[in-house]
Amino acid sequence: MVVTARRLRNLKGWERDLRDRFDEVEFFRVADVPDDPPVTYQDVANKLADRIPEGVSVLIDVDRRWATELDLDTGRPNILLIDREGNLAARFRGRSDPALVEEVSRKIEELLQEP
Repeated sequence: MVVTARRLRNLKGWERDLRDRFDEVEFFRVADVPDDPPVTYQDVANKLADRIPEGVSVLIDVDRRWATELDLDTGRPNILLIDREGNLAARFRGRSDPALVEEVSRKIEELLQEP
């Protein structure tokens, strides 16, 4: 899941909805850090430490590699599904709403059935 650091809390709904259905799925959170205004890794880490529950891991992407390489608009959550071989299998964008959660869930079910 990739989203701008300012909207990281928008991933909570996605995790809640998907974790209830798929306990075997691992979540990887990426906080995209836009370069305007410029901030350091430590600035972001300090802010996240105050807002993110203990035990929740977040990759801080100050170089914007995820957004750049995958051409992501991180203003809203990007849900990227990676298959067992490490390939990008599907991508979705938007806040967690029932219709989109269903669409993502169907694709996860397909991926879990693959050998």
